[in-house]
Amino acid sequence: MYFKSPRFMSMRRSELFGLTDFIANCGGLLGLFLGFSFLSLAEIFYYMTLRYFVMLSSYSASL
Repeated sequence: MYFKSPRFMSMRRSELFGLTDFIANCGGLLGLFLGFSFLSLAEIFYYMTLRYFVMLSSYSASL
């Protein structure tokens, strides 16, 4: 086998997007498009527990 030129071009491929980058971007896009975040989840949990305790205290006060 004969080549025209004795030089070769070598190429190296590297990962542009890792698994953690992909997961982080998916979470960011879901938060952007759905308008939901972990902070919202904490606020919902806080509201539900606060509502439960207010209902419990008003029920015990009426007895």
